[in-house]
Amino acid sequence: MSAYYFKRDLTGHYPEQLLNDIALAMANKENDVDGDDEQKLPDSVRWYLRILRFADRMDIIRDLGVGADFPEVTETEPGSFDARRLDLPPQLPCDFNSGSDHKTEFQRHLEAAMHGAADLVQVTGRPEDQRKNNYTQVYGLSANGQEISENFERTSEPLRRMNQFIDDKVRRKIAQKAGIMVCSDPNHQTCRADQSEGITYGIHNNWYDLRQVKIPTGMTLLEKMQYEHDPSLLRPATQQALKHEVQQLKNEGIQMNLGTLTQKTLATEAAQKVLKQRGITVVGEKRPYFTNDGDSKSWEMLIPKKIARPEKNSPEPE
Repeated sequence: MSAYYFKRDLTGHYPEQLLNDIALAMANKENDVDGDDEQKLPDSVRWYLRILRFADRMDIIRDLGVGADFPEVTETEPGSFDARRLDLPPQLPCDFNSGSDHKTEFQRHLEAAMHGAADLVQVTGRPEDQRKNNYTQVYGLSANGQEISENFERTSEPLRRMNQFIDDKVRRKIAQKAGIMVCSDPNHQTCRADQSEGITYGIHNNWYDLRQVKIPTGMTLLEKMQYEHDPSLLRPATQQALKHEVQQLKNEGIQMNLGTLTQKTLATEAAQKVLKQRGITVVGEKRPYFTNDGDSKSWEMLIPKKIARPEKNSPEPE
């Protein structure tokens, strides 16, 4: 039925032969599972068939997850995705090896990328992980996958949002390598925040601080998906850029999020001293507000403001 609607809606917009080939591939998408003979299909249709199957079965992972030894070709975890359904060329699964020292380069690339996709599932719709290292637990992510998934699916820019999810995965790994804990606990229990002293030993997944972690400009989408599980697969230039960012974080850490400072913290001499070192001063500013009776009043708040720095060529004060 989907093939019928596909041709109906796109006829006249693309070459007829192209539409016929893709529609035939759609109609035969599950024939490998059903045991039907597909050798009679033209080579061009088989090409589209592989692409459709790979995309469709990647999406199945959103519902089933993957087993601990993925992408082994046999299903070892009840209810997990069977990698045989990836429709890989016949010889490749035969060359797969469970021993970490004997995996082919293709298997390593596939395994790292698919585990990266499984990680992504944990933050976009399925808060359950069948692998030994549960991604949400490793990074202290809250189990609100359904809520995140709904927000993602309803957005007007799903591709931009997905890229943001992928980039944040990279940022968490970089922060972890720099010895910075990451969490999404609203009470900051897992990132060891000391609210009485205004000290945080980790960074939050959804705050300004995580966005401070820089991702190499030339890092490809495949590299972003593989980084969590096998950084050695990345290009030398990407590996070097990532090491530089890790070292940068070790040296300088994460700058505080000024929007989270309380009035009590801003009033302390210690906080003002640290802020001044970072080119920020604390000033009093009157902010208007309305009472329940509708009367307009104002109260004075402490506000952090950047200190104006003199121009390089400006004369020194006498």
